[in-house]
Amino acid sequence: YLHKRQAVLDIFRTIAATTALLDREGPSEILTCAGPPLVAYVMHGVASRRGVRTPVLVSRSTWWRRLVSLDANARMLTLSALATPQRWRRADAGPAGSVAAFVHRAFWRPGMTTGSAESYIGAILSELEKRAGRIRYIGVGPARNFRAHRRLDSAGDSAGAVVPIERFAPLPALRASRDVWRNRQRLYRTMTRSQALREAAVIEGVDCWPIVREELAGVAWLQWPWSVRAMDEAAAALDRCRPSVVVTYAEAGGWGRALILEARRRGIPSAGLQHGFIYRHWLNYRHEPDELEATGTPAFPYPTRTLLFDDYAARHLVEAGRLPATSLCVTGSPRLDELAADIVALGDGAIRRVKS
Repeated sequence: YLHKRQAVLDIFRTIAATTALLDREGPSEILTCAGPPLVAYVMHGVASRRGVRTPVLVSRSTWWRRLVSLDANARMLTLSALATPQRWRRADAGPAGSVAAFVHRAFWRPGMTTGSAESYIGAILSELEKRAGRIRYIGVGPARNFRAHRRLDSAGDSAGAVVPIERFAPLPALRASRDVWRNRQRLYRTMTRSQALREAAVIEGVDCWPIVREELAGVAWLQWPWSVRAMDEAAAALDRCRPSVVVTYAEAGGWGRALILEARRRGIPSAGLQHGFIYRHWLNYRHEPDELEATGTPAFPYPTRTLLFDDYAARHLVEAGRLPATSLCVTGSPRLDELAADIVALGDGAIRRVKS
């Protein structure tokens, strides 16, 4: 959550930028005309320590208003997730022992009912349909693509159609996540009363506690209830469908981790498919040794098999991700194969012209 929000990263960036500005220009006063409260607050803290005048533009009431707004947003999101009409339309369990493919609803092409409709791994799903027969497609995440702004119509239960995961998880199945939601304020108070966290919020001499406190509120009010709800929904879908294997292409994200964790608990094999390039600094694919201990159950729920584009991805997941090499399999990528074939078809002359 903190990595995605990047508020802590912005603190360090603002400190570095302000320090560089003071060293280079040597101003006697800094006026912040516009920008987010974080920047104005941190700039004031850095400048004050250097004896440079700067007005206080972010008051205590500003941070409390932001907390109130965050709390209201968390309530709205949680209530809308619990009250979605999909939970009242129970999905058919389907035949046990089939393949359960969990896909993001926003990236399924509307009007299609076969695996080729999936924007990322359609070719692989189509091949699975030929070899494994019926596949149960279960949709996670919002039905709207935030870039394309289109909505998926996945109400049907016809063969190959995406069934929203909420239809497998009525309210009684969400007991654990509802408990976390009810205890969110207690969890928030526990973190904000931590002396160690309070001391850690002083960064390079600047007291960034109002910013850190707001991020901790987001963890307790937004992230944790959502994470447990994702686990509850994944568990309900697996218990109802009873698949022989689970397939997904978002195994390293929040939804994927919840799904793989619940599949592991039930002894269901899982396959994670790489669907994009893995960046070196992407924290989803970087793990410390204590997350992947040799004894006991690893804290990080990695899939039984992770299928990858190339040896570079496999090497990165072994070295930085510390995943067992035996859990990785380099299979290539249909899309990359098509791209390579297109490049070859262009010929050397066309490639030289483009480069020049």
